[in-house]
Amino acid sequence: LTDNLLGDVGQSITYHDNKLYVVVNNSHVIRVFNISGDISFDTNIELPNASPRFLTINENYGYVSCWNLNAILKFDLNNISGTPDTIPIPGKPEEMLIDGNNLYVSLVLKQDWTSGDQVLKISLDDHNIERSFPVVPGPGSLVVHKGNLYVSSTYYDETWNKYAGLSRIHLNSNIVDSKDLGPTTELVGDLIIFQDHLYRINGTGIAEVQQDLSLQTSNQFIDKSNGYSAVGFDDMLFFGTTDFAAPDTVYLYNDRGDISAEFQIGGLPGSMLASSESVD
Repeated sequence: LTDNLLGDVGQSITYHDNKLYVVVNNSHVIRVFNISGDISFDTNIELPNASPRFLTINENYGYVSCWNLNAILKFDLNNISGTPDTIPIPGKPEEMLIDGNNLYVSLVLKQDWTSGDQVLKISLDDHNIERSFPVVPGPGSLVVHKGNLYVSSTYYDETWNKYAGLSRIHLNSNIVDSKDLGPTTELVGDLIIFQDHLYRINGTGIAEVQQDLSLQTSNQFIDKSNGYSAVGFDDMLFFGTTDFAAPDTVYLYNDRGDISAEFQIGGLPGSMLASSESVD
């Protein structure tokens, strides 16, 4: 892939049916690669001026959050040249998660670019917004854990001081618990589940989320500076670090929290995924 530049800002990646979908934000395109065997380019999904952010897939349909459109675009993976459906959103949609027959969407920004503070529940049947949940401003990463939807948040005040928070939506009762974690220079957005525990990535490693939505920072599962992203897979955990200049490093940890390997990569490993598919 080194001879094929992806474009301007590789925002996120998604895997489905032996294909890798790379969302390239400022180039307004999703680049599709075959990854069964040798990695090879397949096609482009052009999204003119859409500012795509994240892609989630349900069966043969892809849902793309698009900032410039204040919408989610739905397209048929078997007919990507067709016209996508547009699902209007009252703001800038960010990360998404499908649970059952519902699409949950973090509304990271309002239409006026101030911090959003809602997670939307959208029916996959009719694309209607069925419910809006109030959460800590700046919602991003979403995970379902033990019947609850957890939402990480980061937001800024008028002088760009950074704040963080965490919310929990009880999916059976629709009750929302929220905890503003206050000013921070360490916390980033990613939530991950590893070995049936819920963690949040921060600048000093990975901390487990407690019942009261605080973080167990005094005894972290991983202690390493410049934490930026992570993904768990079976008994392995990949942890990306950055000093905001290439090259950066991704570390492979075992389930005891010991480093098994490390990999030099380009800059800012912001999106990672793990698959059981082998790639030559």
